[in-house]
Amino acid sequence: MPRDETKDEDDSSDGDGPEFVDMIAACKDYFGEPDALPLLERFVEEHSSKFAHRQSLDASEEEQDLVHTELHREYLVRWEAAIEAFLSEKAFSLQEFQAQLRDAVEDRYCALFEEHEHHGWVDSCFAAVSYE
Repeated sequence: MPRDETKDEDDSSDGDGPEFVDMIAACKDYFGEPDALPLLERFVEEHSSKFAHRQSLDASEEEQDLVHTELHREYLVRWEAAIEAFLSEKAFSLQEFQAQLRDAVEDRYCALFEEHEHHGWVDSCFAAVSYE
């Protein structure tokens, strides 16, 4: 069907609701790649000495120290504060952001058997905050 030539090109009053804002793309631009997050790098620099005694990098091979659990909790607090600051600065809704993260991880709104364009980035961020 041809586009209505009388309609203004920037007119978004077609009843489809508000324009989609890709919050994950904005988050990627804001924070960068998950393997080079400045927040994580600073945290590692501050606390790397507390892991020097570990014999293995495989967490399943050794019992975790309580100090490591506390460090993880501290990192999560910093990560959550950074995300909240980002959402506030951009005036993004936490609920909408969570929905977009879920869509990316569950590969919604993309072709069958294709991965969502943000799936890998979101997975990497989840891995960065996971204690496993």
